[in-house]
Amino acid sequence: MITSEKLIDILINSGAEVDRSDISTDKSFEELGLDSLDIFNFFTEIDAELGIDVPDKDFESLQSIEDVSKYLTSKGL
Repeated sequence: MITSEKLIDILINSGAEVDRSDISTDKSFEELGLDSLDIFNFFTEIDAELGIDVPDKDFESLQSIEDVSKYLTSKGL
């Protein structure tokens, strides 16, 4: 199971300019100040670190760390 903490680490490692203390798993990426490039880099980093490709069509429905965690769990990860 992929934890929210692991996803936060991946977000930080993806180059997003967000302070770890500001991250709450239920805050939307927009509320965290992330733009579309930050989000793309986050999903690219998920693929690189975990070997999990999230299809572009699923990006829109994933608006927070919590959403991503639930999505990955639903995929058996």
